[in-house]
Amino acid sequence: MIIQNDKLSFLKKFSEEEWKLNGHKKINTFYLMNMYDALAKYIQEGKYLEMGCGTGILSKYLKLFSGKKIEIFGIDINQRCITLAKNNNKDEYNNFYCENYFYFYPKKQTSL
Repeated sequence: MIIQNDKLSFLKKFSEEEWKLNGHKKINTFYLMNMYDALAKYIQEGKYLEMGCGTGILSKYLKLFSGKKIEIFGIDINQRCITLAKNNNKDEYNNFYCENYFYFYPKKQTSL
């Protein structure tokens, strides 16, 4: 079982800039951990899309600590956020997009 110290250590590794880009302060990581844990209870296995993903901290947190097998995706209008989100989620680097999610239309995939 993952203890709170592991979660706090994970959240504290992100820079002040990354937290600011997400609309938070690094000093509030304990409160954010509690909020993220509350959200994690509602996550189901499968694909998870975070619209307005910022730097991808929440997505990464849910992937690591929700206890569910999820594939994460993120959309944000801020290119700096997406660059950081891609770096924070290297396993799903190509699943983060700089787009306005009100006008985002996934590209159609063709079958072979």
